[in-house]
Amino acid sequence: MTKQEIKNAVTQQIINMLENDILNENGGESFVGWLEDGEVFRLNGMNEYETAVAMCLAKSINEEVTSMVFNIEHFGE
Repeated sequence: MTKQEIKNAVTQQIINMLENDILNENGGESFVGWLEDGEVFRLNGMNEYETAVAMCLAKSINEEVTSMVFNIEHFGE
């Protein structure tokens, strides 16, 4: 799997999280929590190395993604 494919997989999980937590009103959670310690990547066919790279990227943006979800969820309260 290329680095671009790993970036795409992480980006798709951001989209999935936004859809679940905001559009479907299922409440917020941390991005890393959403990824279940990389289980979501393994279930989608990534090997251990690819999962580790994806989780490295996810952890580096966790604060921003999590903050965005909670800010959208609680907007106007």
